[in-house]
Amino acid sequence: MDSVKIDVKQLLGHLQTNREKHIVDFDEAMVGYRKAMIDTLNVKLKAAKKDEDVEHNIRVVRPTSYLNDYDEAIAMLEWTTQSEVELDRHQFKQYVRDEWAWKQAFTATSAMYKG
Repeated sequence: MDSVKIDVKQLLGHLQTNREKHIVDFDEAMVGYRKAMIDTLNVKLKAAKKDEDVEHNIRVVRPTSYLNDYDEAIAMLEWTTQSEVELDRHQFKQYVRDEWAWKQAFTATSAMYKG
């Protein structure tokens, strides 16, 4: 099977749920990211105050929000006049299974700052 027809309202609800989960995941990652930045800057500040050599590079990866990807897909569904849409495999993975091209990198970055 190369494509599937899906009810627009059902898909829209599913995308909105995935969007809300992304917001929560991103916000949680940002809390951890900010803590990591503060910790890193404090270490560098302490070293600088002791007249030690301080690297000015900060190696803390900032999480990226992909909210726009969800918003674009949601807007397209909100504007369609059709009651069903046809999704190919790639679209199905993204919109239904929440497996976007960026998802693995987002999950890995977020995991650095959780629990």
